Amino acid sequence: MSNYAEQFTVSRVFGSNMVLQRNERIRIWGWANECQNGRLVCASFMGLRGEALIENGEWCIEFDGTLPESSAPGNTLTVSGAPGVEYNFENVLVGDVYMIIGQSNVRYNLEAIIKGAPEGYPGRDCVITDTENIRLNLSSIHDADGNDIYPVRGTTELCRDVRNLRGWRLPSEGALEFSAIGYFVAQMLIRKVGNHIPIGVIEIDADGQALNMFLPNELADELGTDELIDGVYKGMFHVVPEPSRYVYNHFIYPFQKFAICSLVWYQGESDFNDVNAPVFAKNYTAFVTELRRRFDMNEHRNFPVFMVEIPSCYPPYEGWPEGELWAYIDMARIRCEMGKIPNMLSDCYLAASSDLWLDDRYWNSLHPYCKYPQAKRLTAMILARRFGIGELESAAGPQMTSVTYNGNKASVAYRYVAEGLTSAASSDILGFEVKLSDGWHQPEDVREYGDVNGDGICDTIELSANEEILGVRYNCKTDNYFPKHVNLCSSEGIPAIAFIDEKPV
Repeated sequence: MSNYAEQFTVSRVFGSNMVLQRNERIRIWGWANECQNGRLVCASFMGLRGEALIENGEWCIEFDGTLPESSAPGNTLTVSGAPGVEYNFENVLVGDVYMIIGQSNVRYNLEAIIKGAPEGYPGRDCVITDTENIRLNLSSIHDADGNDIYPVRGTTELCRDVRNLRGWRLPSEGALEFSAIGYFVAQMLIRKVGNHIPIGVIEIDADGQALNMFLPNELADELGTDELIDGVYKGMFHVVPEPSRYVYNHFIYPFQKFAICSLVWYQGESDFNDVNAPVFAKNYTAFVTELRRRFDMNEHRNFPVFMVEIPSCYPPYEGWPEGELWAYIDMARIRCEMGKIPNMLSDCYLAASSDLWLDDRYWNSLHPYCKYPQAKRLTAMILARRFGIGELESAAGPQMTSVTYNGNKASVAYRYVAEGLTSAASSDILGFEVKLSDGWHQPEDVREYGDVNGDGICDTIELSANEEILGVRYNCKTDNYFPKHVNLCSSEGIPAIAFIDEKPV
């Protein structure tokens, strides 16, 4: 027994009440003093076993098999070394683990909905119960506020372990402070799929942060998203450079060997500027591709990504008291740039939001309380994609797949149109603009046009102008609302996703 570790720690990624990803490799890891190098750490869980030698003060065990879902209470994961050296994690479930990442609209918590949304608004009456096998793990950049902490923001240094001490929580312990949209998705899934498939949700919120703050070191270098200024890597944030990289380095990195089934993403608001917006789709695609590689899973190696389209946002109305706070960002450009991503990133889906927020007198429509209907859209796509419950054709909003240019005409082809494209609340199709030699204009004509797939279903829109069309965009005004300003939708009434496309030079 002398070869077994006498002292070691286990990463705070793991804890009692956690959910492990079903049908996926299970790894558990931690650290030890280098005097323990060469000694063994062992682990066991539900008949699976594994062991690893400590090397360079680190160890990582991979169990000798995978597990199907299990909601049985009382299962203990044990990590042990020498006699008397043991960690026991109680009530560990096996199900589906989702990671939700984003800015302040991810951080917008369930308590804010319950206390702040109007009476009768969807989600305000949410019932939190531990009888539902939902487990929550929350990390926030506010777990490490300030630039004088270690590791310093904007450096290449990595946090090897989770910053917070919350661990995995039952709904009664953590739901109120957890991401509202994340909790709603979990609750909708478990009520539809069944309590026998536990749902774990890992929240990583970084309010106010642009995409460059989420990138790992090597990718930031490759993409050139930041620069070293006085010893600190800084990237564009709103309109000034701010420390970058740290959301990945300090908050995502500790989880990168923990298996998940899907990523939910709600971010982009801070990339509205002319520096970040034009490269957002390219950089986000590279980021997720790198995440998929780093998480290094088997069955879920190329996990699906479900994104929230940025909804309407309204500037102060006439008569708003001068000096009173009004939260607003002109996010039209970044909303349209996001619409490119599903054509660049495999297994990626956008939840339409243009019909979900209409309150031009609300001071904080930058953070709308429409989290429940957004979660409902996300959940419908997750159910269709992962469980075969419903079809993506009906669950997702029409997504542009290609734009074909032919002189003063352009054809826009779509997928996810259900029984065909149509316009809501008007015989005219609203919301398209075309780029001409002197900028963006309303097209002369927009009409339902064709059937690219030859299946008898209208999936194409034709636009025409009085001169050569150099680009097409849709829903590219920040306060556009469906169906008043934009009204293209599927036969299911789900709005089309915003996009921008420009003819190659």
